[in-house]
Amino acid sequence: MKTNIRSYLYFSKTQRNGFVIVICLSLLSFFLSNILSDYLSNPGTDFSKFKEEVIAFEVETKRLAENDFERNASEKVPKKIKPFFFDPNKVTKEALIKLGIKPTVANTFIKYRNTGAKFYKKEDIKKVYGITERDFTRLAPYIKFNQKKYKLPTVEQPKVFDKLLTKSITPFPFNPNDASKETLLNLGLSEKVAQTVINFRSKGGQFWKKQDFKKIYGLTVKDYLALAPYIEIPPIQSQIVENTNTPNDIPKSFSKSTTIKVDINNSSVEEWKQLSGIGAVTAKRIVNFRDKLGGFISVDQIKTTYNVADSVIDKVATQLILSPIANKILINTISADDLKSHPYIKTKQAHSIVNYRINHGNYQRLEDLYKVKALKPAFIERIQPYLSFDIDRKSK
Repeated sequence: MKTNIRSYLYFSKTQRNGFVIVICLSLLSFFLSNILSDYLSNPGTDFSKFKEEVIAFEVETKRLAENDFERNASEKVPKKIKPFFFDPNKVTKEALIKLGIKPTVANTFIKYRNTGAKFYKKEDIKKVYGITERDFTRLAPYIKFNQKKYKLPTVEQPKVFDKLLTKSITPFPFNPNDASKETLLNLGLSEKVAQTVINFRSKGGQFWKKQDFKKIYGLTVKDYLALAPYIEIPPIQSQIVENTNTPNDIPKSFSKSTTIKVDINNSSVEEWKQLSGIGAVTAKRIVNFRDKLGGFISVDQIKTTYNVADSVIDKVATQLILSPIANKILINTISADDLKSHPYIKTKQAHSIVNYRINHGNYQRLEDLYKVKALKPAFIERIQPYLSFDIDRKSK
C-alpha cells in the first residue's frame, strides 16, 4: 500500500524542473499584472507647460532675429566707397561712415577722440575698438596729419637741459660764491635751492671748485650738469694773499695758526688738534669719519661729520690741503658685509652690487654699475670717487 502511494507522489527530474518553471511563470505573471495595471491607470505626464515655453522661445527667437536684421541694416555702409584723404584728429562721424567704417565703430572713434586722445601716426587708429586690420590697410594710404600741430619731434633734446629748455632759460657764466638770489633764479634754480645757496654762504660756506656746487641740498643732477659749464670760480683772495705775503708780513698773533697745514686725508688726530678751534673730540670724529669713508673728496665734505659745526671748518679752510683718497673700495673683490660698512652704502645696496658681480662677472667701468637696477644714479654718482675697478692690486 505504501509503495502505491509513493509511486503517485514520486516525480521524475524532468517533472520536477517543469514544476519549478510553472511556479516561476505564475509569480512573474502575478507581478506583471500589478505593474501593468498601475501603468495603465496612470493618466500620463502633463506636457502643456513645456509646450508653452517652447512656443514662447520660438516667438522670442523670431523677435531677436528681426532686431538683428534691423541693426544690420542700420550698420550698412555705402556700397560704393570712394576713399579720400582725412585727418583722424579732425574727421567727423559722417566722414568715417563714408570711408566705410560702421556707424557704431565710427561713434566709438569719436568718443575715443573726445577723451583727449590724439593720433600721432597712422598706426594709432588701430587703438580704436572695432577698427580691424582690414580697415587699417584700406584707409592707411589716405591718412594725412596736420604736420604743424601733430608732428612729433624727431630729434631728442639732451636730457640734462630738459628743465632749462622747458623754462626758456639761457644759462650764463656765474660765480656761486657771489651770485645773488635773483641771479640764481634767472639760471633756472627753484626758490628753495636758491635760498639754500644764500644760507650756505651766509654761514661762511665757500665753493672751492665746480663740484662743490652740486652738494647744495635740493640741487638735482640735471640742474648741476646743465649749469656746470657756466660755473666760474676765480682764485680765492685769501689764498692769493697767503701765497704772496712774506713771513714778516704775517701778524705775529696769527703766525702760528695760519702757517700750520693739515692734509685732510692723511693727517692724524694730533695734527688736526693743532688747528684753531679743533679739540681732541672734534679731531677724533673727523679722522674716524674719514677712515670709514676712505677719504674726503672736498673740504666741504668734512662738514658732514657728525656734530662738527660748519663754522669750525670754514675758519681753518685755508689751512687744509686736499689730497687723493687714501683707501678706495675694491669693487670686484670686496664682500657685501665689508661694503655695507661704508657710510654711504646700505645693506640692500651692498648685496645688490655683490650679487650682480657674482652673476655677471667683474665690473669693468663705472657704467657697469648703472646696469644694476636696484641702484639709483644719484647713489652711484655719490660713491663713484671711492670705487676702484682694479682687481690685480690694492688702491693706494
